[in-house]
Amino acid sequence: MGIGAIFVDGGNVSHSLKRRSIEDGTKRQRIEYGNLVRALEVHPRLMNGGPMTFPFRAYYTAHHSPELLQHRAGFYEHLKLNGWSVFDTPSKLCEDGIFRDKGVDLAIALDAYALVLKAQVDTLVVVTHDEDFAELFKRLTPGVRGISVGFKNRTSIMVQRAASEVIWIEDLEGVLR
Repeated sequence: MGIGAIFVDGGNVSHSLKRRSIEDGTKRQRIEYGNLVRALEVHPRLMNGGPMTFPFRAYYTAHHSPELLQHRAGFYEHLKLNGWSVFDTPSKLCEDGIFRDKGVDLAIALDAYALVLKAQVDTLVVVTHDEDFAELFKRLTPGVRGISVGFKNRTSIMVQRAASEVIWIEDLEGVLR
């Protein structure tokens, strides 16, 4: 049985879902995070002699304003009730007048790498398509698999090359709704 950690780059995933709906002209989909964990626990490419367990789950995101944070409160509470650790990082106002998340990718990478260095996981799952995570996958110690979970046609080629495995969210049954 493998021990894994799941890190979700919430802002990145949300942006991808929004862009997909605009480009496809369809209703915006959501990710059912409980189903994501269940799908990964029994995914044939992740099982080494038995199902995976994910005692470490973290969800990171950024907010643009107190109103948006208030809007997400119910979602965050739902995640917490289902065993997720939720870390919300305020966005920063940039020189161009646009609020952006700063430091979120670095925080995810540092927390993920800390678990790897402490030998607490043998599988690290990062849900994002951001090429910044290619460096995390490249630096994993021997014996630790780095799994990228992302959207087809959106996940960085650099991430696809650096990760041990790439799993498409669209192929995970019951995850997108």
